[in-house]
Amino acid sequence: MADSSIALEFLLSIKNGIHTYAIAITETMSPELRQALYRQMEQSIDLHAEMEKGHCRRSSQLSFGTC
Repeated sequence: MADSSIALEFLLSIKNGIHTYAIAITETMSPELRQALYRQMEQSIDLHAEMEKGHCRRSSQLSFGTC
């Protein structure tokens, strides 16, 4: 599989996760859980932005590279 295909699949997975976090945030009753989910969603948004900009580099030890 080409690097671009792997990167695209990873971006789509991150985007799907962000969508799932948003749904969970609106459906949870616990303020503590809502805050934890929000932090995780923000981290996913940051990772997605870095991947889109190409700031992640391929690593021989990691299959998806590091940011």
